[in-house]
Amino acid sequence: ISDWDSFILSEIQKYNPQIISFSCYVWNIKKILSLSLKLKKLYKNIKIILGGPEVSPLAEIILEKNNQIDFIVKGEGEVTFSELIKALIETRDDFDKIPGISYRINGKIVNNIDRMIIPDLDSIPSPYWDTSMLDNADRREVCLETQRGCVFKCHFCYYNKSFKNIRFFSLERVRQDLSFLLK
Repeated sequence: ISDWDSFILSEIQKYNPQIISFSCYVWNIKKILSLSLKLKKLYKNIKIILGGPEVSPLAEIILEKNNQIDFIVKGEGEVTFSELIKALIETRDDFDKIPGISYRINGKIVNNIDRMIIPDLDSIPSPYWDTSMLDNADRREVCLETQRGCVFKCHFCYYNKSFKNIRFFSLERVRQDLSFLLK
């Protein structure tokens, strides 16, 4: 959030991406929408995907106001995002078969049915077990997800509002992740 757009864009350009995705929160949504507009000007055929708590409940509005956004992954994105990426890489256009996304076809916004929540949070692979994710970890903070859902009803925040209950990763999973991170 504190980096200049020009720096972020130059870093992204090193990869010449065909697809780029952003996790959107209340603190970064404006910057992401701005960057997305600039990316679409640089790469006309790039596919831009947004996900996260700030866009899930506002998918249709965000797509209406931001033509540079191609897809929004709503709710828990682990399975949905994987299916969407696979369809894009395989150049399929059967997006109607992927629950949990909103997108645009011929100028019309389509909202697919919602995906069911992941019943067992421990079934989600840990992002920390891939050691490449931890390059230079000693110089940054690492967030550890232990639950999904929130007991608070803050009006300014969409974080986990789509969940009726709080769900927890098992204590054993949290211990494994924490132990791995501390090593």
